[in-house]
Parts: sequence; C-alpha cells; structure tokens
Amino acid sequence: QPHNIPVSYHAMSSKVEIIGPPTIDFSVTPTKGIMSIDHFVLSTSGQTSHLPITYQFGYLDQEGSVKFLNSRSSSTKLNTTLPMYGNQVTLLVRASNIFGDYTEKKFYVTVEPVPSTQATAVLTEQLDTMSELSGEELELQLSTYTTSLISSIDVIPSNQSSQLINSLLDVVMTKQDGLSTESQLSAVKAISGQYRLLSENSTIQTSMLLVNSLNRPDTNIDTSISVARNLANVMLSGNSTGAQKSTFTSVVNVLTNKVRQNMTDGETTQISMPYLETVIAKLDPSTVAPDSNT
Repeated sequence: QPHNIPVSYHAMSSKVEIIGPPTIDFSVTPTKGIMSIDHFVLSTSGQTSHLPITYQFGYLDQEGSVKFLNSRSSSTKLNTTLPMYGNQVTLLVRASNIFGDYTEKKFYVTVEPVPSTQATAVLTEQLDTMSELSGEELELQLSTYTTSLISSIDVIPSNQSSQLINSLLDVVMTKQDGLSTESQLSAVKAISGQYRLLSENSTIQTSMLLVNSLNRPDTNIDTSISVARNLANVMLSGNSTGAQKSTFTSVVNVLTNKVRQNMTDGETTQISMPYLETVIAKLDPSTVAPDSNT
C-alpha cells in the first residue's frame, strides 16, 4: 500500500507533474522450502513516470517488525535463504522513489524448520561468513542471523544453542564499533530473550554491550530496559555468579543515570524501575556494590 502521502510535486518549467508512490508487483518462487537451506527468488517490477526506483526485500519477524534482507538498490530480484519458519511467513518488497514515497507489497510462503541434524552446522557456517563482513552488509547479516538462531532454538540441543549464542556475542563484541546502536541493541535484545541459555560469559558480554549502547547518544531507552529485564531473570536464577551480579548492577546504574538525564529536575525524584530495583535488592550484598545514587 502507498506510504508518505501526499504525493511529491516535481516542477519542470511552467508544468507541474504530480508524482505518486511506485506501482509494483511482487512474486516469490518457490512458495515452500526449508529455512536457512533452500533459496527463494523474490521478484518485483515497478512503474512511476520517468523516476528511478530502488527496492528492498524483507520479512516480518516474530514481533511483526520489518527486517530487510538487502540494502536499497535498483535490482528487482533477490535470491536468498530465509531466517525463520512458519506456515505463513510474510515476505515484502518496498519500492521507493527519489522523493521518499514508497509502496510495499507482501507475499506469504511456507517455510519448514531446518532439520535438527543440520541446524548447528548451517548456523556455524553463517556465523563464519558474518565474521568477515563490515558496514551495512554486516548489519543486514547480523539481523538475519539473529533471527535464524532464535528460530532454531527449539531444534538444537541447549548446549549447542548456548555455544552458538556465545560465538555470536564474540562477533558482536569484536564488531561493536562498526555497528549502529539500533543494530547492536536489536541483536542484544533478541539474545537476552533467551536468558535460560546464557552462560556466565555470555551474560557478562550482553551486559557490556548494553552499557556500550547506553553510552551512545542515540540509544533507545525502552529497548534497553527490556534487555535489562531479561538479564534480571538471569540474576534471579540460583546459578548467577558474583561477576554476573556485579556487571548487572553496573548496567542498572548506567541505565538509571541515562533515564535521569532525559528527565526534568522535577521528574528525577519520581524515577522508578520496580522490577530492576527488586532484583538489585535481592542480590548478595557481598558480591555487588550498588551506586549510592540509585
């Protein structure tokens, strides 16, 4: 459906030409395949006067958010594997003109989960490929890989899932300076949602990445709080270590200060994150040293 209405206006001499969003078609072949293994060809075509059109192909993730599989380009086809499974996986194409007007069309396909006997090998190969990337290619692959990993949790033994999460966090830690805040936070949120699979090292790395994101000016506070809440669940388990607790307390301190910075003087006295504060109160005081200001 069209977006960014009203339409743009393009003046040529005394003539005014009304330019609307592109008109496009969208098809996918095949309509059924196996996640992360079978290739799907996403095809589109567009018409909009004489203006150039750029295309992006993507899908809706488990939360209904749009995740793109490629950067904007003039190419009308994308040959790709898909990072999630389901009876009705939603694929989409977005066609944009130079004024920023765009149209989206959707297509539904059936994607079967990767066989459990192949899942670990497939995900390991994808991770090795991602470790060699940078820039926008890295961010697109990070988003796709994170979705693939989370989608495969149910078919992979828990010890292998934990190891893949550790390996993914190693890559993100190494590449963090080249990742946008949004991309880094999105990956950290998805990983922390699997808190039952987080080892001591991966919990600490997730906490460190969250602190790194919080120290950036364009961080998203709501997403950061969600990650902190996931980490709090690890702290409430009976197996959390002193190092995990200490790192988590640092997260809460930085998060609290970040929230305070975005409030007026009158609002700061009302700052409250009850769940996180309750977790902090339950931690062994001999292993953590909460900031006196919190």
